[in-house]
Parts: sequence; C-alpha cells; structure tokens
Amino acid sequence: MTDFFTLNPRYERYELGVYPLEYQTVYGAERSPLGATLLKGLFLVGMMTALLKWASIQSLRFPINPTLADGIILIIAGATALLACTTEIINFFHSLRMNKRYEQLVKTGVILNGTIANIRIKEQRFSYRDKDFQMKEYRGTYYIVVTYTFKTPDQRMISGEQIRIREDLRDRPLPPIGTPIRVLYADDHTHVML
Repeated sequence: MTDFFTLNPRYERYELGVYPLEYQTVYGAERSPLGATLLKGLFLVGMMTALLKWASIQSLRFPINPTLADGIILIIAGATALLACTTEIINFFHSLRMNKRYEQLVKTGVILNGTIANIRIKEQRFSYRDKDFQMKEYRGTYYIVVTYTFKTPDQRMISGEQIRIREDLRDRPLPPIGTPIRVLYADDHTHVML
C-alpha cells in the first residue's frame, strides 16, 4: 500500500467515511449562512432607500439654501450605502457558488492519486522588545502551501494549490516533490487535496 501525504490528517482514510469533508478544508473559511448574508443585503438596501427618501424630503423642506457640505455628506453617505449593498450582494452570490461546489465535491467527488509539484512553508514571524528592551522573536502560525498535480479520469493533467496550518510539521522535514497525495475531484474547477 502506498503512503500518501495528507495535508489534513483527518482525511488519511477519507474513503472509509469516518470524517466527512469540512467546508473549511475546501475554502479555508467557515461556511457563511446564506440567510444571514441575504438579510444583511436587504437591510442595507432598506437603509439606502431610507437615506434617499430622507434626502428627497430634506430638499423639499429646505429648497432655498442647501449648502455644499450638505451635498457632500449626502453623496458620501449614498456612495457608502451603495458600496455596502453591492458588497453584500456579491458575497451572497459568491456564497451560493461556493456552497454549490462544496455540495458537488461531497456528492459526486471521486478520489484520484496525484503528486506534490511544490511544497513550501509560509510562516509569520514577529520581532518585539521584552520588558528589559531585549529583542525577541515570536514564531507565528505555521502554514504549509502545497502545489499538486493529478490526472483527471479522462487523463488530462491538472494542478491546484492548497494551504493549511500544520504546527505538527514545524522543525520537521517536509515531504519531497513527487510524494504521492490524494485529491477529491468533482470537475476541473472543483477539487481539493485531502
């Protein structure tokens, strides 16, 4: 049996179904509830509508002498509300797409063999002075970044990149290029290294 390097140790025996695929493994972030994103977007649209309604009432109430400052404040407030609404709408559609891809991986994903094409460390380091004003170094989060390649079921070569925090590999040699890995594959744009 071939030993595979797994970026997330939970998935060493993924095919046995002991641990289901986590959303965070695929996209590096927690799954955001679509309802909450939609509600934020609707709230911002409501706020923007109220702001525009207020501005139109104010212009009717004081039509004689609006100041330049009033106009600038209104433009800035309107632009900010529009930007916030647009951002939330984009986030909503992005979440829809990511959820669809995640579900596709879980339902139709197949496990394929691949290899490590490149592997590197991404570590945050901080320097600071202690209470005696001596320079100290703090070693922060230890990330492993793996670029991998694999053949699709129709024998085309595809590559991808996965990043994961792996504190257990700190001060240990990384697996060499060419080390076998496994990939959960749904289509050419939807795959993840296990």
